[in-house]
Formats: sequence, C-alpha cells, structure tokens
Amino acid sequence: MPPTKTQKFTQGQLIWGLLFVITTLFSLCVAGVGVYRYWTARNDLSIQSTEAPATSDPLTPIVYTNILSFIGLALTTGLKWWRDVRTEKLADLEYKQKELDLQRERLQFEKERLEIEREHQQASQKDQRLTELEVQQRELEILRLRLQLKREALELERQRQELKQ
Repeated sequence: MPPTKTQKFTQGQLIWGLLFVITTLFSLCVAGVGVYRYWTARNDLSIQSTEAPATSDPLTPIVYTNILSFIGLALTTGLKWWRDVRTEKLADLEYKQKELDLQRERLQFEKERLEIEREHQQASQKDQRLTELEVQQRELEILRLRLQLKREALELERQRQELKQ
C-alpha cells in the first residue's frame, strides 16, 4: 500500500512511541522516588549524627540502578524506533522502485506496440497480397502472446514476493 502524504507514522510506530513515553514517565517517577528517598535518608542520617555523613550510603545502589534502567530503556526504545523508521524508508524506496519498473515496462510495451504499427504499415506497403484481416490477426496474436508473457512474469513476481515474506 503506498504511503499517503498525510500519513507520517505507522500504527506500530505510534504504539511504540506511546509505550516509550509511558515507560519513560514511569522510570522518571521511580528514579524520582529513589532520589527523594536517598536525599531524605541522607539528611536524616546527617541530622541524627553529629559526625560527618557515612561514605557508604545503603540507598546509593537504588539510585544508580534507577538511572541505569532509564538509560537502558531509552536506548532500547530509541533503537527500535530508529529501526522501524529505517525499515519504513526502505519499504518506501522499494515501492518507488517498483513503480519505476512498472512505468519502464509500460513504456517498453508502448514502444513495442508502435514498432508493430510501423511494421504493419511497411508490410502493407510492400505486400499487397496480405489482407487487412490477416495483418490484424497476426498483430493480435503477437499482442496476445506478449500479454500472456507479461501475465506469467507478474505471476512469477507475485510468487517470489510471497516466498520472500
């Protein structure tokens, strides 16, 4: 299906984007809670003791874990989105290439048709013995054979595409 001018993202890309936003917000909330707990616990420790705060705080790994999980989530989702966009661009390029191939085949077919008409005119001038009906029957037979070859080629192309998928 050709992409339309108004269609910017596929449904899958929108779902992944929404999932990324939701999980990002969730990760930010979890990280925020971790940071809040870290700072409140640190302040409580420094208030309770008159000494300097402890160098090994038990909540520090939680904060680092939350930050690392957020970075991992962002990287994973970003790479997935980038791959989807790249795949979409490749599909667009393949579609445009197929359109160009079809145009090229149409032009070639038109060229062959014009050559047949020219050959027909030359044949009618050189050989008056052939009637108009015989010439038309030959042309129709040639066109029918070419059309049959084109149909077979299209069917083989469809089968090849189905096998790819």
